[in-house]
Amino acid sequence: TLSGTSMACPAVAGLTALILSANPSLTVDQVREIIIKTAVTSLPAPNGGQSTCSGVSYTQVPNYHYGYGRIDAQAAVQAALKYE
Repeated sequence: TLSGTSMACPAVAGLTALILSANPSLTVDQVREIIIKTAVTSLPAPNGGQSTCSGVSYTQVPNYHYGYGRIDAQAAVQAALKYE
């Protein structure tokens, strides 16, 4: 299936392009901050019933199931437009 880092990388790369098109003056660190701060972290338990991985719960951020959360492109671009 199309999931995991194989699909996360192109999605985050696309979001990075959107963020930089909204505010080209942002640095790499600022783009990373925007993506992390606007990510959705209230996510359901992962499929398969496993709620921890190496002792880290899926409710902790970052975690092994969702990383820093699910990206929110609209929120990230809005944050980029407001970033000073």
